[in-house]
Amino acid sequence: MVDSVGAARVVGSTDLGSSTTFPIINAPPIGAAYGGGNNDAFAALISTTLSGKGAGDFATFLGGSGTDLGTGVAIDVFGNTYIAGTTNSGNFPLSAAPNPLPYQSQLTGSQDAFVTEFTFNNSGVNGLKVTVPTTSPSPQPSVAAGTQVAFTFTITNNGPDVANLVVFNATGIPTSGLASTPTAKVTSGSGSCGSVVGQIISCNIPTIAVSATATVEVDMTPAVPITVPNPLSISGQASANGGPFGALVRQLPAVQVTDFAITASPAAQTITAGDTAAFQIVFTPSSSYGYNATITPSQTTAPSMVTATAPTFNPTTVTLSGSGQASTLLSIPTIARPVNTGSLFRRGTFYATWLPIGGLSLAGFGIGMTRKRRRWLIGAVLCLIAGAVAMQSACGSSSSTSTTTGGTQAGTYIVTVNGSAGSSASHTYQLTLTVN
Repeated sequence: MVDSVGAARVVGSTDLGSSTTFPIINAPPIGAAYGGGNNDAFAALISTTLSGKGAGDFATFLGGSGTDLGTGVAIDVFGNTYIAGTTNSGNFPLSAAPNPLPYQSQLTGSQDAFVTEFTFNNSGVNGLKVTVPTTSPSPQPSVAAGTQVAFTFTITNNGPDVANLVVFNATGIPTSGLASTPTAKVTSGSGSCGSVVGQIISCNIPTIAVSATATVEVDMTPAVPITVPNPLSISGQASANGGPFGALVRQLPAVQVTDFAITASPAAQTITAGDTAAFQIVFTPSSSYGYNATITPSQTTAPSMVTATAPTFNPTTVTLSGSGQASTLLSIPTIARPVNTGSLFRRGTFYATWLPIGGLSLAGFGIGMTRKRRRWLIGAVLCLIAGAVAMQSACGSSSSTSTTTGGTQAGTYIVTVNGSAGSSASHTYQLTLTVN
């Protein structure tokens, strides 16, 4: 019989003459030596994809002091080998605790059938082993909130057998504080991973050959603001061939989730229309692990404000690297409002001045004039008085003050500064600007 990885499972019988020449490979203690009698059964697994004695191969005797014949072979879904045959050996090798005890422990006649299972051995340091590569987690030792972090596990089959139906469990997945649902994938070897259930993501790997490895990557993105357990870590464990899970292996070092905050100096200020408001915007890492990103600032003002030019940041972007701060200057240039002014001359003043001047002028002309001319002068004076009376209404409404609009209107404005680290974190800070 040939299994799913191309290994041949062979069963048969060998006689006393071959007791010292039969090639024994990776045999258990019960099959390392010929049992006796005329015949012993044998079982073997021979790799057909590796040259020479492939890792995981075995060849073993199976029998007691009587005659033992192997007649059939089968495998289960885990790749375990089952040998069937007949025996008349009263001391046929039987399993003992902690393995399952035999269904029938002694002969019920001169001859009985037998079924023996050869299970795979992939446990402990000499079997299936889960380790964490030095590059995991990535990035390390810190990750910015809103940025994906990858946890990688390597599953190595140290033998002596092929590991079939490998199940890997990533455990300790956070149930909150993530920007999206965590996922896992088999990045080396064949296999697939399911969705998170509770705090576990399970991956199924059909087979891992002896001395071969498979790699599983678990991806998650801490949300903004940080509410995920910090520092962040998960664990992994694996089983093969239907056996129990091995010990949990924790991702170390754990990754520190970092963020940044925005402050301003001053947080509020008062200016006169026409002046430029200036705020120093400061970006600070939220922990001693620092923060590494280029942050782009922007601003909005409510209510809308009339400015000489658009508000500017200098520099236009800031870069946080490590645990140090970085800052930029926000400048908001306002426009002076025009002063209200009246007309250069008031009509009432003009007419009040013109009337006596005109009267005196006419009176001066009348000195030394003849009687006839005096009559003419008196008429002119009367005309002057009549004109003044007619213009009296104009004197009463002579104010011509003009009101103009424009400039930055007086009031209190809320300036919201936003700092965006690309697809990662984004934070805001509010300033107060009062314009007189």
